[in-house]
Amino acid sequence: MKYSPLSSAKVLLLALTAFAHFSCEKENNETPAPNPQARLTAKIDSVCRASMSDNTVPGMSVVVVKQGQVLFNKSYGVSNLQTQQPVTADTRFHTGSTNKAMTAIAVMQLVDRGLIQINRKVTEYLPDFRMADARYQDITVEHLLTNSSGIEYGFEEGGFADDALEQQVAKLANQQLRFSPGQGYEYANAGWSVLGLIVQRLSRLPYENYMQANVFQRLGMNNTTLAYWTPNALGGTQGYVLSNQNEVTPLAPFLNRGYGPAGMVISTSNDIGKYLLMLLARGRNSQGEQILSESSVQAILTPHVDAESEMGYPSIRYGYGWEVVNPGQGKAPYLAHGGAIGSMAAVFILDPNQQVGVGLLFNRVDYNKVPVADAIRELATSN
Repeated sequence: MKYSPLSSAKVLLLALTAFAHFSCEKENNETPAPNPQARLTAKIDSVCRASMSDNTVPGMSVVVVKQGQVLFNKSYGVSNLQTQQPVTADTRFHTGSTNKAMTAIAVMQLVDRGLIQINRKVTEYLPDFRMADARYQDITVEHLLTNSSGIEYGFEEGGFADDALEQQVAKLANQQLRFSPGQGYEYANAGWSVLGLIVQRLSRLPYENYMQANVFQRLGMNNTTLAYWTPNALGGTQGYVLSNQNEVTPLAPFLNRGYGPAGMVISTSNDIGKYLLMLLARGRNSQGEQILSESSVQAILTPHVDAESEMGYPSIRYGYGWEVVNPGQGKAPYLAHGGAIGSMAAVFILDPNQQVGVGLLFNRVDYNKVPVADAIRELATSN
């Protein structure tokens, strides 16, 4: 997902809009918000409503978690302009490249089980892995997790055959590396396909089945799936684009099972809240079960390499599937990632220092939702 550069002015404007809207509501209402949390959620709601006011995004679902609890979970607009079905917390959206950090969880679970060492060569786990560039033999698992393998970006639409992942990885046999492994940064969807194939081979389960059983089910993410090809997988949600005439027009998402580990997850704001809470709880689900070791969670959230932001942030490093943002001015870093799949998108933000997570899911790719997510993070961490 490639976003336009962030506008801090947009973030500030949205935050100020929230305060202004909330102040007006308070003045016109004899009964003030009963507590600080209610005031905070009212401000977040104002930001969300302001971001939807131009009517160019049909529907959006927003979840905010803080200090181990769901602080805010609200939806706006419709999932389908034809049916006028309202968006709810259980409305399904494609979440695009936010999926990468979920694949990192699968990899690190296998690290926890002693099946993977991240500094070992990929060819140790995939002996049939080949590229046209002899330097591929030096690619490690960690290079793939940090987009520092030298593999190029990669994405095209494709089918959903059972061997789609193997087919996608096999295509790399004709490709050169952009740079020597570990000597640069290149956002590489194809590298995540290689990681997914490693998970598939070592677990002896199709990648999608592994994720369903070991990540989604254990987190109670009951409306989350990678099987986009199954009937009614989206539950009627339609994706849209903005035409040259500024008309909101339906468009099917760009899909390829071979890129499943890079960005084919379908999920809901209810489920994303559970996912964010697990990361903030250092690997524990809502029942207290440790689905990922604390050290593995730390590895995922730790910055490992200098990187170029896909979301327009001026200064980032990269963890395992997360951008680590340095906001400057003495403020602590936080994590973010976006995902877009043609006509649907998502933005996730995680601030472990403040124990805050934000998830936005929407059915038109709208780059202005990045500053919306940041404005919500600012509100949640400052109140």
